[in-house]
Amino acid sequence: MTLQLHGLNLARPLRLEATPEQQQAQAARQRLDPGTLESLEKRIDTLRHQLPLAGTLRFALMQHLALSQRHHQTLNHDWFYQSPFSQRRRQELAGLSGGKALALQYGTTIAEPTLTESHQRLRMLRIKNETDTPYSRFDEYGGLQQQCMARYVELGGGAHDPVVFVNSEYVAAQLAMGMEEQIPEAAEALVPMRLATNLYAIVMPHEEDTDQANTLIGRIGGRPSPNVVMAARLTDPGVETPNLDIDNQATLRQLQSPKGQALIQRLREVPADHGHAAVSHTAARLIDNLMATLQQQGFPPAVKHSALLASGLGGVIQAAESLSTVHGDSQQLANVYQVMIEELHLCLAASKPYQLQDLHQAAAPILHQGQLPANALPATMRLTSCGMAALTNAFDLANELTPTPGAALATTASGEATPVYYELKFDPDDARDCNILFATLNQSLPGGDDRHKPGWNVDDVISALDKRLNQPELNRESVVLVLDATVENRQDMPTLLNHCHDAIASGQLKILLCKSYQKFANLGAGKVMAGGVGLISRDDKLGRALDEALADYEAQMNVMANPESQLLTHMLQCRDEEFNLMERATANTQFLARHCFSGQAGHSAFRAVDEHLPFAVFKTEMENPRHQIELHLSSDKQPVIPFDALKERRRNVDQLSTRLIDMRSSFGFISSTYTNIDDDDIENTALRLSLGQETQAELIERFYQPSRLMHESGSHWSVPQARNEVLALVNAALEQHPQPVNAPTSLTQKLAHIARAEQPAISNEQRSHSSLAELSLQSGRDQAGGFTLNKIASVLLHLAEFMTQESRLWERECLGPDRPLLDELLGAMIHCGMPGVSQPVRQHLTALQTQLRLSDLRYDPEHTQQHLADWLNDLERLPGHGVTLGIAAHIPARVFEDASRAEQERLVHHLLAPLDLDGQLLTVSSMLAQQPNSDLAEHMLASIEQRLDSAARQARSRLERKQQDSRQHQASLLRQQIEVREQQGRTEESQRGRR
Repeated sequence: MTLQLHGLNLARPLRLEATPEQQQAQAARQRLDPGTLESLEKRIDTLRHQLPLAGTLRFALMQHLALSQRHHQTLNHDWFYQSPFSQRRRQELAGLSGGKALALQYGTTIAEPTLTESHQRLRMLRIKNETDTPYSRFDEYGGLQQQCMARYVELGGGAHDPVVFVNSEYVAAQLAMGMEEQIPEAAEALVPMRLATNLYAIVMPHEEDTDQANTLIGRIGGRPSPNVVMAARLTDPGVETPNLDIDNQATLRQLQSPKGQALIQRLREVPADHGHAAVSHTAARLIDNLMATLQQQGFPPAVKHSALLASGLGGVIQAAESLSTVHGDSQQLANVYQVMIEELHLCLAASKPYQLQDLHQAAAPILHQGQLPANALPATMRLTSCGMAALTNAFDLANELTPTPGAALATTASGEATPVYYELKFDPDDARDCNILFATLNQSLPGGDDRHKPGWNVDDVISALDKRLNQPELNRESVVLVLDATVENRQDMPTLLNHCHDAIASGQLKILLCKSYQKFANLGAGKVMAGGVGLISRDDKLGRALDEALADYEAQMNVMANPESQLLTHMLQCRDEEFNLMERATANTQFLARHCFSGQAGHSAFRAVDEHLPFAVFKTEMENPRHQIELHLSSDKQPVIPFDALKERRRNVDQLSTRLIDMRSSFGFISSTYTNIDDDDIENTALRLSLGQETQAELIERFYQPSRLMHESGSHWSVPQARNEVLALVNAALEQHPQPVNAPTSLTQKLAHIARAEQPAISNEQRSHSSLAELSLQSGRDQAGGFTLNKIASVLLHLAEFMTQESRLWERECLGPDRPLLDELLGAMIHCGMPGVSQPVRQHLTALQTQLRLSDLRYDPEHTQQHLADWLNDLERLPGHGVTLGIAAHIPARVFEDASRAEQERLVHHLLAPLDLDGQLLTVSSMLAQQPNSDLAEHMLASIEQRLDSAARQARSRLERKQQDSRQHQASLLRQQIEVREQQGRTEESQRGRR
């Protein structure tokens, strides 16, 4: 009898005689029941698969941890050195040949995030620029204006001159026309002074003229590009000298290799139902497109040996690595994605692969040339400085070239008018027989108002067009539709063009399509201020006149010369991702409308929400405002009321998280944002919520409790009420997922049971065959229900923000009647591990618990060792959470001195473990500066030294092993050489003997 053993590297089976033990096993096998035997064989096959997988899984885990650690080290550097990441990156770039101009552009944005550093308790890379402003198109006195003024003064202008700045001589002429009523002979008085390409200064006659001029500049899209302004600050920007030691073509080949593609593949493989799939897929597409573009460019010497491009490519790769480690944390995801966009901008601005014709080709799908009639003009999207510039220019040209001036609003057969962007003003008394009609494809403010139809969409545009085109008495000339297509669903334009095909072919209809590229076309980046206007028309006299005028306008504006136009072209080549991002954001809006702002079960309702768009609106004022929040944290009888609570907590916006939801101008970002809408047509000032790319769990955490507080009436909100809310959620979940009889009944154990029951199940087959990346992505996928822990986290997060917003809890006593309730709630969440809860919320809740523990250590001296033990248990349950820079300095010296040696070592470990070596040394330095005789600081320093000694010993050991291996290798080579020579000698002697 024989057995067959199959080895991985064996060409054929190896046949061996069976031993007596194997013969006995074979006999036992024959006696087994066939069903039992089959079951055992399946288990054995599973184990055989898992044995090699264990090594693969271990490698994948080590790789994931290495990438994650690298990202966190970068975060630590950002905060420890008190200098933003973007500032250090600018210093690096400025040190490269020809890098000063691009260095100054790093971190520019069209809309500055408003979450302040004091609110960003989570470590994120700070991306800042001196031109930062809430919205660059309206920047009249902010960073952009100051940088323009500095350039003006450098070229001889007066520091106190009443000067404004524009992006072209064309805009200067428009400004003069717009100021004619206020400034006599404005065309002669307002002479532009060139400061740089696409940057001009205009001195106004009087200081009071600048306000009106700046308003007009913003409305017509005349504001200079932040990138142009920053580049202009250099008197000698320098020219990059090729570095022959750099080979970017070789780097690109590495990216295109299987190993390099595996990095991008991790982004592509994020499941479609994961909250971060659209962002990850967009990032992968942008990187793929970069490789294809550079390959097509052909690597001339200036590109092949560019140190700036090499630096940017390295940044893109590192950002892609980090993106694969932050799924489930949308704040970190958006932050890293923004870094990747900055690095892409660097790569493209350094290599300049695109020309204007490339941008036209990239934007061509917007006009759907393939659907147009055969007699249509070639459709081209012309580049403008912003969306408002596109609209302004479209109206100006249409009025100039059509016989009947004025513009009417598109109105449906039932009399409902199109929504209008608030900066556009229409006279309702305009002649009804004018040839120009305005319509919005989709509105960015759901709900409409008294005059404009809510839910306006492409079907309404078609209805309004049909109404206008079916009035022969008004159609003596072509109807010119000025269409704002900034907010566009995937099938909107194909639907419209299919319906209007015959009208376009006959010359009855012409469309001037206007689009703001700084919204969804920016792919969530908020980096590029630009717009486009394109003509859809039959090839006729009016069509050719409009087309030539648009081409002339584009040439005069010269927006393609702006450095960011390279990135814009790159983004437009990935146009499908615009729709993917918007569709995910829209799905998030609908999810919120169902689960948080439903108007049912104690939740408020959105004032308006659009079924097909990622926007929702709610009123600024609460329906039934709470008058105060009561926090009985202190042992005295007075409730603690946060700063200005009586006045400010009446508004809905005050219920939103100040640390997780950003107030930001514009929309279409990766993260959800809100902004105030001050529109004369809206009865009450409202808040527009623009949804982003969060997971469903994150949405629950951010909005569940605010939606309840916006609805419920009552005189106050308190910790006991929060506890009742939590217990009600727990009991409701246990009704759906009962615990086993005699199961433990602590709140921690109940939460752990609920989390296990509600989390998506992972099958044995998935455990056996899925990669680490696939398993880690199970969290963050869409699910039908549950979210109990996320709802509880929302309740506690709301409390935590009130408690820590205006004061540091460790500086006051917190032993009042609310404290046991807080300990129960926070302790249960922390010790159940908070499965399924997002990283930012975990960090906020553990940070609150840490502040309370530090207060106990300072104000409850009789029980300090118990408080220290409790804190250490918290830290061990969620390692790395709740520890922030400088927290060690707030631990009283006597507490550490009185602790046992084991507790001292545990505390030192938890304080140092989240930090890299630089961060550890800075922490110790900071402590010694505040507490020169700190025993804790000395123990921390000793721990660091021990770690360094251990690392040095390991390094020496590795070096000695390497040297020993080298000596052994050299000795082996020497022996081989001696043997060869001896063999040669014997051979020669043998040959002589034969002769």
